[in-house]
Amino acid sequence: RYERLEHLLKDLLIAFYQPAPRGGYIRHGWRRNDSSLHEPSGHPEGNLDCYAALRLTGEDGMARQIKTWLHTVLGGSRLPLDLYTWRVLALGPPYANALAVPENDLRYRKTVRWKGRPVMGFFHGAVSDVNNLWIDGLGQMSCAYVEAGDDARANFYSNQMDALIIDREMGGQMTRALPYTANGEGGFQWVRLDRGFTSTAAWYIFAKNRFNPFTLRTTPPR
Repeated sequence: RYERLEHLLKDLLIAFYQPAPRGGYIRHGWRRNDSSLHEPSGHPEGNLDCYAALRLTGEDGMARQIKTWLHTVLGGSRLPLDLYTWRVLALGPPYANALAVPENDLRYRKTVRWKGRPVMGFFHGAVSDVNNLWIDGLGQMSCAYVEAGDDARANFYSNQMDALIIDREMGGQMTRALPYTANGEGGFQWVRLDRGFTSTAAWYIFAKNRFNPFTLRTTPPR
C-alpha cells in the first residue's frame, strides 16, 4: 500500500545526502519560506532516523556512511536523552553502554511524586535544577533496554509509565492517556496534565510490546 511513498521518501533522503570528511549525513533544516532548504550541517537525531530508514529500504552503503559520521558527533555526556536511547535502538546492542550516561546521571534520572507516589524516569536533558519527567523518555529507555538485552531495566521503566496513566473523557467516552511531562518544571508550564500526547502513548505501546520502531522488530521476553 505504501510502496510508492516509501520509494519517494528514500529518493528524497538520498538527494539530501552530503559527504563529510568521515562518512556523510543527510542534510536537515526548515524551509524558511522557501529561501533556504538546508542547514549547513547534519542533525544527529534526524540522521539516526535516516540510518534506520535507509537500512530498512536496502541502502546499506549510505547507511554505513551515516553511521561513520555519527561516530564523529555523538561524543559527550550531556547530549539530549534521545541521542542515547535512539543510538541503541538504531545501531543495536553494541552501543548499549550509551544508556549508562542517563541511567547514572541524576541530572537526567529523576524521581517525582505523581498522585502521592514516587515515579522514576528521565528528563530530556542533563539539568540539575529541574525535577520533572519527559514521559517519552521512559518509553524510549524501556525499548532501548530491550534492544540491549536488559529485561529487568526494560520492565522497570515500562512499569513506571503505568503510574502516569490518566483517565480522560473524549466525545463522551472514557479513555486512557499519558501527559507529555509529569509537571511544568523546566519550561513545560504549557503542558496540560489532564490531557494526553500521541508520542507518549506511542512509546508506551512500543515499550509494553517490546517493539523497536527503528528496526520494526519485536523482541520476545527472555
